[in-house]
Amino acid sequence: MADERFDGLFMSAIQQSQGIENFYNNLFSFMRRKTDFFTMEDNSRQIVNDQMERHMLLFREDKKRQAEIQKKKDEEKAKLEGAKKTEASNGTFIEEVDDDEAKKIELQNLLKKQQEAKARAEEKAKEKKAKKETKEEDDEEKEEEENVKQPPNSGNGGQTDKYLWHQTLEEVSVYVPLPDGIKANMLDVKIGINNFKVGLKSKPDEPLVDGKWNKKVNSSECFWSVERDGGKSTLSVTLEKHEDKNWWNCLLQGDIEIDTQKVEPENSKLSDLDGDTRSTVEKMMFDQAQKAKGLPTSEEQEKQDKLKAFMAAHPEMDFSKAKIC
Repeated sequence: MADERFDGLFMSAIQQSQGIENFYNNLFSFMRRKTDFFTMEDNSRQIVNDQMERHMLLFREDKKRQAEIQKKKDEEKAKLEGAKKTEASNGTFIEEVDDDEAKKIELQNLLKKQQEAKARAEEKAKEKKAKKETKEEDDEEKEEEENVKQPPNSGNGGQTDKYLWHQTLEEVSVYVPLPDGIKANMLDVKIGINNFKVGLKSKPDEPLVDGKWNKKVNSSECFWSVERDGGKSTLSVTLEKHEDKNWWNCLLQGDIEIDTQKVEPENSKLSDLDGDTRSTVEKMMFDQAQKAKGLPTSEEQEKQDKLKAFMAAHPEMDFSKAKIC
């Protein structure tokens, strides 16, 4: 993890330098002006060469490791293809997509839902105008809306009519669909410890997104970029949580909340938790799975086991009419 501590800082420096070549020029300029790095020319050159050789070796090892991972994926894909053929004969079809394709599908669904939400809002406005509801009915409807919680999406986050978001225990990723033809230099993106605002420089009074974070972020460790897919552009924002090891129930204050009890953390992330937190998460996951199957939770099972042990220790007692709570 030590190699990743300065990723946010370096990413910001590269973006501001507008390229790798300018980044290295700025780096060596700093070393020349602010340090004694160049006072011993041979030693300086040796340090640079040694680090270059070291990371070239690591790069080759990474590529080898990636090739092995890809090989395993190809083998799994081949197995899946075989399963598809078998299940296709029974009228069942399976389609596998990678992470990038899954994100594209989610964004396409978000755009579609934006249009559907707009149509529903217009229809709802007409219905409200046509109906005369009593104050009691209004209060009940308001209470129901406040209690509604969104199930988390595949990235353990949620979505609104303006953006889609995913999360891990440490980071949050936000995806904002942009109008056609928009480029990075046309955007005004402001990421603060408490606030988030995205707009077009040409329309400062019409922000695409504007609100306060549900919880604080480390703004110095956040960065953004514009991703393109054909004629569509998406603003991608990566945030570091100010308080990690926790699940957010919404991105911005006032948004519809997700049900964090239904969040499904990746197994690889459980190893990052401390012992007590990991035990709590694993217990929650076990209890949720048991409830879904109609089986007793860990606490209920413990009570049943104690009762069985007590009954076995006292065969002289009649438990046939006992009420078990």
